[in-house]
Amino acid sequence: MASKRRIRANACEGKVRHISESHAKYACFLEKQRLGEWLIYYKCKFCRRWHIGHPPKKIRRAINERYFGS
Repeated sequence: MASKRRIRANACEGKVRHISESHAKYACFLEKQRLGEWLIYYKCKFCRRWHIGHPPKKIRRAINERYFGS
């Protein structure tokens, strides 16, 4: 079983830490334009900074149903 310290370290490893919500929101917008994929910004419960990532599968399904009817 993984220790809590290792789980916390892995949660933020390799991710950019944005200092504010507005910085993360702008970076998310730019990455959406570059990649053409759905992305979200969120506040990390471990480092208390903002990260960008793909939404969970449940949310992706809801987005696809709403916008694409599939």
